[in-house]
Amino acid sequence: MSDIPKPDLLHPMLIGMLVHLQKGIFHFMKPHERLDKYNAIPLSMLAYHALTQNNTSSEEVTESNGKEMKEMRRNLLGVVTQSLRSGSPTQRPIFNHPNECTWALFEFCMYV
Repeated sequence: MSDIPKPDLLHPMLIGMLVHLQKGIFHFMKPHERLDKYNAIPLSMLAYHALTQNNTSSEEVTESNGKEMKEMRRNLLGVVTQSLRSGSPTQRPIFNHPNECTWALFEFCMYV
C-alpha cells in the first residue's frame, strides 16, 4: 500500500493561487494606473545571485508551471510593493490590500 504514488496536491494549488493572485493584481493595477509600472519593474531588475534577468513583463507570463512563473514568484512581493509606492494618503490604505494578499500567499507557501 505504501508503494502507491501519492499525488502532490499542494503544487497545483499553489500554481492556481498564483495565477489567481496575478489576475487580481492586474485588475487592481489597471484602474489605479499602475499596470505599466508593475510591468516595467521586472524588466528593469538586473540579474543577481540566483535571480536571472527577466525578458518578459509580469503580464506576459504564459507558462503557469515553468521558469517564467518561478521567476515571477521570486520577486512578486517586491514588484507589487514598488508599483504601489508613492500613492496619495487616501490611496495608501487601499494599496496595502495587494501587498497583504501577496504576503499571505507567501506565508502559506512557507507553512506548506
